Amino acid sequence: MADTNGKDLVVRYLEEAWNNGNVDACDELFTPELAARLKPLIGAFRAGFPDWHCVIDDFVVEGDKVVNRWTGKATHTGNFFGIPATGRSVTVEGITIHQIADGRIVADWSQSDQMVLMQQLGVAPGPQG
Repeated sequence: MADTNGKDLVVRYLEEAWNNGNVDACDELFTPELAARLKPLIGAFRAGFPDWHCVIDDFVVEGDKVVNRWTGKATHTGNFFGIPATGRSVTVEGITIHQIADGRIVADWSQSDQMVLMQQLGVAPGPQG
């Protein structure tokens, strides 16, 4: 059952790994398989957006799931999956569901608006063209 401990795990994950760039925190917070998958992803994202800062807008806790709606802001000052730095500021919103078991995050599912991110970087056309 997820409770405030599950919520605390998610807050710690967002603060330490995403906001502070301490991807090694994933080793303690996630199963080894999930940590191994997430660490390179977070590292690559933060290479492109080293000042990334995410806030949690909403939490929902139900059973073994902790759901959060979040907003992240950053400046694109490094290479992001082959896209050279643009210097542009971006805002990204998303929703992530974490499954908690035995004091660790054992699964997660996340959705964010990647098209809006690409539009903000100037590599995809916006709604007007």
